[in-house]
Amino acid sequence: MTWIRAWRLAISLLVLASLILNIHLVRTLLGVGQALESARTAAREALASLVEEPVVVPIAVDEVIPVQTTLAFSDTLVVPFQIDYTLDTVVSTSINIPVLGRQSVSVPVYAVIPISETLAVPVQMDVPISVTYPLKVEFPVAVEIPAELTEDLVGYLDALDLPGPPLR
Repeated sequence: MTWIRAWRLAISLLVLASLILNIHLVRTLLGVGQALESARTAAREALASLVEEPVVVPIAVDEVIPVQTTLAFSDTLVVPFQIDYTLDTVVSTSINIPVLGRQSVSVPVYAVIPISETLAVPVQMDVPISVTYPLKVEFPVAVEIPAELTEDLVGYLDALDLPGPPLR
């Protein structure tokens, strides 16, 4: 009789353990179902908010832009030149006078010489330019989500209805 009681006790314990595991499994599955339902509701609300306002995505640019070029410059510069040159000097010369012979003569010279000229100066040069420009900027980009897309996604979420009674 002891063997029969031991078997009954063992089977009873296995049935009890199975019952406890089944209860735990059902509670876990109910919790997962509720979590899925709340996630689906949150996703539906997030999709509804996408239709109301555009999604703003900040775009950050951190680049170094090298610029290397040669600037060819060719032009003619016109320079007006106007000056009054004052000449004040004594010029010594000799004159050959018949009867007196060769005589030295000093002649004072005083004159104001106006000089008015326009000078054309051609300029041709190649100017090399080598610059590295660091571009670091962040700007927002607004993206509008079409209502048709969000309606389709909400339809897909509604199609995920779990069979059975609503989980509460």
